Amino acid sequence: MIAPSIAMSRSTLATSKGSVYVAISDQPMAWVLLVSTAALGGNSVFCGNCMNIPTSAMKPNSIVHKSAAQGLRSVFCFSSVPMMFSGAANLATSPAGDLIMQANLNSLMYDGFADYEGAKRAFQSDLGEEPTGELTVWQIHTLGYRASRVNMTSVSFFPFDFGGTMSGDWAFVQGTLEIIDEKIAYPVNHVDIECNRVRGTCDYRQIALTLPDENSWVQSYHVGEIADEVYQITRWEGQSIDAVPLNATGCRINQLSLNFETQEFFEIARNNTAGDCETMLGSTIPRLDKPRVSRIVDGREIVDAEFAAISKDTYSFFSSAFRARVDALKRE
Repeated sequence: MIAPSIAMSRSTLATSKGSVYVAISDQPMAWVLLVSTAALGGNSVFCGNCMNIPTSAMKPNSIVHKSAAQGLRSVFCFSSVPMMFSGAANLATSPAGDLIMQANLNSLMYDGFADYEGAKRAFQSDLGEEPTGELTVWQIHTLGYRASRVNMTSVSFFPFDFGGTMSGDWAFVQGTLEIIDEKIAYPVNHVDIECNRVRGTCDYRQIALTLPDENSWVQSYHVGEIADEVYQITRWEGQSIDAVPLNATGCRINQLSLNFETQEFFEIARNNTAGDCETMLGSTIPRLDKPRVSRIVDGREIVDAEFAAISKDTYSFFSSAFRARVDALKRE
């Protein structure tokens, strides 16, 4: 395929040996766009940076649409632009695109159906951007993300039970793990530890509820397993148990310290190498400056705080006009 010379502009058409190439640029030299209609059937566009393409450049009857002769159906992003933006670009060209965006605007309390153009401009103003009424691909992505986010609710199915029980040669602990003086990667988690004195081991399991953010593929919760390990009991004395992993070859080694009389249950992570640790995947785990202490607690306050933060964040996504009315009612 021979690439023709293309003068970058809003949209340009050039031909070479029967193939059609289309280029879109919101700003001069912002990206290079080449597409061969011979290879792709003349109905797709590839771009090097889709984030700021105005949707007018991709709509039916636009310059690009007329130039390509056949209906523009797909937009594909290349380079370092996240794949999530290709979905927003495809939505802009979809027959149902306007309807979906109107519904998203309505869910954020803009008047998406009755005043679509005004709703788009109000949304752009709330983003701190010029209210042109033409949403860019980034703005479409942001609109979809915010609409999905406000529909998320807190969950009640996740286990939050806390406490430890010891009976004869058996002991059991459950609760939420938190790192003292640090933020844990998965704050909404649940740990259970079952120890058997006869076997001389403790089974350690941890699950976590993953909270999505703007970089997540979908705005939904996911429950996943974080750990499933066997620990060797090094001390079982009275109401106390200490244990270390059977597999102690990792970059760090965790020690369990469980006190059933005081209901205090700790994990202490220490370095297991003299220097920074190289993993099998090629990443480097730095040495800890000091032992990292975690404890198993009743996680209800932790979980409530996480969902409260989500609620506060999503409230800011609603139309500023709607929020002003809500805030006025609160002051009455």
